[in-house]
Amino acid sequence: RQSEVLQRATRGKGIDLVLMGDAFTDIDIETGFYKEVMELAMKSLFEPEPMKSYRDYFTVHLVYAVSKKRQLSETRSDCALRTIMKDGKVEDYTYAPSQYASRLGIASKNRFISIILNGWDSGFTHLYFDELYETYAYCGFPYGGGFRFPGRVQHESVGHGLGLLGDEYVQEENPDMIPESEKERLRACHDWGVYWNVSETNDPAAVAWSHLIGHPRYPRVGMYEGGYYHNRGVWRSEPGGIMVRSMSGYFSTFCRELIVRRIMELSGEEYTFEKFLERDVPPAPELYHAPAATDYVHLPPIINGGRP
Repeated sequence: RQSEVLQRATRGKGIDLVLMGDAFTDIDIETGFYKEVMELAMKSLFEPEPMKSYRDYFTVHLVYAVSKKRQLSETRSDCALRTIMKDGKVEDYTYAPSQYASRLGIASKNRFISIILNGWDSGFTHLYFDELYETYAYCGFPYGGGFRFPGRVQHESVGHGLGLLGDEYVQEENPDMIPESEKERLRACHDWGVYWNVSETNDPAAVAWSHLIGHPRYPRVGMYEGGYYHNRGVWRSEPGGIMVRSMSGYFSTFCRELIVRRIMELSGEEYTFEKFLERDVPPAPELYHAPAATDYVHLPPIINGGRP
């Protein structure tokens, strides 16, 4: 058995979500551990809004990939999807997961791929904008599980992989003020049609979420400095959310809207702001004030082969 369908879409064209694992052996598949981890990933994907309300737009495929070893190594042939660990860093090989997904006979334009790496405790996403927005989200599942795993899947697979969202967190090792070279990179991302949730301008009328500022349903939406790995010179729409801290449990309002736009685009339905308002479910107020839990170390997405 090479694959199975975990759920089928009942609305729209059907967006194909492909789940597969690397560094899982034949024993992991025989004992059911492989499927158990993939089902946990699926459960995590559909926990936050808007994924919860739009779950019926997705067909979820489980693809079986058998690796020789149960850990990442420096040898690509040890793992089915050719992922390696070199000098303490994970290096992907997106051709292999693409080949596995192609066996399903589904168009690359309407699919996005989530790869679960056994025994790793981080994550990143590889985006290709010259191949119909093919995306590969890599999410580590540490040995023994890990309470950070659901948030990691939500940040990488939903935020980056599906929503094409930019990171809203700050990296301490980066300069406080964003350099001009990275501003140019951010502008290029906007030209590609991604990362609209972060902006280099502090003009409320010019940001992509200007229509939400002052909206009575969303009093938290405004201008908050910090994001795209820097404290200053970049703005986001809300204080928190999964793209700021993966374990927060909710996507900010504008991130939810961008995810819904993407779902509508892929499903062949027309998007309108009125439709978004009609179905939007804001997070429970207590999530805004939940104590900060220890987050994992994020790795910025790889775009067309290079990091920002």
